[in-house]
Parts: sequence; C-alpha cells; structure tokens
Amino acid sequence: SYLKTAVEVNPADADRLAPLAAKARAAGDVATALTVYAAAAEARPKDVPVLTAYAATLFQSGDVDGALDPLMKAAAAAPDRAPVRASLAAAFRRKGSLPEAEREYREALRADAAYLPALEGLGALLVATGRPAEAVEPLRTALGADPGNGEALLALARAMRLSGDLAGAAAALKDAAAGNDAALLNEAGAVAYAQGVWAEAEKLFERAVAADPSLAQAAANREKAAAAAKLVADL
Repeated sequence: SYLKTAVEVNPADADRLAPLAAKARAAGDVATALTVYAAAAEARPKDVPVLTAYAATLFQSGDVDGALDPLMKAAAAAPDRAPVRASLAAAFRRKGSLPEAEREYREALRADAAYLPALEGLGALLVATGRPAEAVEPLRTALGADPGNGEALLALARAMRLSGDLAGAAAALKDAAAGNDAALLNEAGAVAYAQGVWAEAEKLFERAVAADPSLAQAAANREKAAAAAKLVADL
C-alpha cells in the first residue's frame, strides 16, 4: 500500500514523500495522502508546493481548520505569491473568518492585481458582507479578463443590482438574457423586477425554471413577479 511504502522510505526525504502523497491522492486514497503529506510538511516546513498540496488534501477531506496551518506557513514562506494568499483567503472564508479572508484576498491582489480567483473571491465576499458597490470594481476586472466567466458575470450583475445600478446590471446581462443559463436568467429577472418591469421579469423567471426546474429561487421569484404583473394589469 501507499502507507506501507511511505513508512519504508526515509521520512525526511520530502522529495520522495510528496510524489508518493500525490499518487495516493490521485488514486483516491486521501487518508494515506494526508499521512504522507503531513510527514513531508514536517520535513520541509517551508516548502510551499508541499504545504499547499497538503492543505488542498485537507480541504478535500473536509478539514478546513486543519488546512489553515499549512496555508499560513506557506503564506509566511511566500508572502508575495498570489495563489497562496488567495487559497488562504478561501480557507478563512470557508471557516467564517471574513475579515481575515478579506485581508488575504487583498494581499493576493497586492501581489498580482490580475489574479482571477482573488478578484472573484473578494467580489463575492464584499457582496456577502453588504458592500456590493465595492464589489463592482474587482468583479468587473475579473469579467474583463475572462469574458466567458459566467460566475463572474452573475456576481457582477448582482453587485450592480444590489448597489442600485439597475441599468448597468441589465446591460451586463443583455446577452445572457438571450441564453439558457438558469442562474443568469434568474438574475436578469431580478433586475427586471427591481426596474418594475414585472411581466418581463415573470418571463425571465419562467425561462430560468424551464432551464433548471430544481432552481427553487427562480420558481418563487416567478410567482412573486406574476402576482405583481397581475396587480398592475388589474388596476
């Protein structure tokens, strides 16, 4: 087994341990991968690739708290590596430590202002913490660098809508509203609803439900828009 092989090799030989752990992880043997990565990280406490791979495996196992320690060590060893700081930010965010997550996303962007995961992560965090207007700039930058990124487009449109820029949100979603992405159609419907165009909102929500019948939010929004459209029609 991988575990037996790991015990047989020199525990201080991280050069051999890390590939062994990676092989175990690729084979789905996460428990062994964790054991071997732990030994490798202990032998090489400043080896950033080993530390980040160990943290990723801990994430995979569901141990978010455990992933923080190797990621913090990696960030200390490589403070100017955007992927390391963004990974640490994601771990803090998963743990619910939002101020720390925001700090690390900003450190990642200080290291690389165009690093997409940090731009998207910071934008999403700002929306989640009630600062949608601040989220627009990083999300717009992310979308500009990757125009086909549906998640960035969705987050940008939501940030614009929540910050009151309904025209901007509608413009951002103009092409998506003609497509078949349920989440984007639902957001386009939310923008139309906020603009008071309830019949159009109802149609967009209906299309979102047709694209993904499991999207409960779209179904609830459709009913709300239908009620508003009927109320206006009855006036």
